[in-house]
Amino acid sequence: MNGVSGAVGCPFFSQAQWFAAWLGAFAGEDTVVRAHAAEVEMPFLRRVRRQAGFSLNTLQAPVNEHSPCLRLPCVPGMGPALMDEALRELHRREPFDWIDFPLLPADVPEGQVLGSLVERGWPLTVSEHPHTALVDLEGGWEAVQAAMSKKLRANTNRAENGLRRLGELHFDDEARNEWTAAWQTFLQLEAAGWKGEAQGAIASDARLEAFYERVLGEAHRQGRLRLYVLRLDDRPIGANLVLVDGTTAFGWKTAYDQTLAKYSPGNVLQRFVLRALAEEGVSRLDMLDPVNDWKRRWASRIEPRLHVRLYAPTLRGRLLQRLERARRTGKEESA
Repeated sequence: MNGVSGAVGCPFFSQAQWFAAWLGAFAGEDTVVRAHAAEVEMPFLRRVRRQAGFSLNTLQAPVNEHSPCLRLPCVPGMGPALMDEALRELHRREPFDWIDFPLLPADVPEGQVLGSLVERGWPLTVSEHPHTALVDLEGGWEAVQAAMSKKLRANTNRAENGLRRLGELHFDDEARNEWTAAWQTFLQLEAAGWKGEAQGAIASDARLEAFYERVLGEAHRQGRLRLYVLRLDDRPIGANLVLVDGTTAFGWKTAYDQTLAKYSPGNVLQRFVLRALAEEGVSRLDMLDPVNDWKRRWASRIEPRLHVRLYAPTLRGRLLQRLERARRTGKEESA
């Protein structure tokens, strides 16, 4: 796949290595089509849908539950004019009724570029789903601690003191050394918990494990990988997989020893992680979807991910967009 992947300033999830790993793991039998902009390829999956008795040709940006977010490929000078040209050329080759862009962070430039295409004849709809929990770290570790609720601080202190009575606690980013050993520690912890029992652990799926190893190897090469491990003496009791992209850290996966659940090792690990990231100078931790009660206790705020649906700049595309807007209005009125 062509691209400027790995270039300075290119967000990790916009790089060719990310898309190549994702497509290799998840595209399956889907047809992959590509738009071309400034010698960079934007991949999409072709999907055929049925709606109101019509057969619709749609495209979707490559994203699923294993994607922390959607970023479009890093294209130098990408703006509405270049995006318009690339998508019109794609539509001539591979006619589509719409393109779905799920999981777009609300504050990335891609959203603004897609929104600007309305003025160039591209109808669109935007919805907010799902949401993500963010922890602000800009004020440094002291500010992070001060923002924690008294109950959360007290519970985490109690949990940490309980663990220290059992042995000596050690916390480190073990990806700084040999990341594959730390990764095996993570996989073993995850497989020993409820995900392993339900066959939902990464290690239970060879294809999924290969995907993560490919992505993490590239993230380590670029200095973006953090694999935090909490140990009780020599025993690993918690691990957190984090990717640092610019000033944002993505808390991708976490696992802990569930035999110690009454000591809340997840809370203790989380506080160590927040301190390490704040001291590194990271501005926020994105804890990703789903937003559960545990994440809400730690979050500074809840922000949306955007789902942009861009319709073809045709009479049919405009009709489909109007039908979708009417459907949404009807749902809101009946709610």
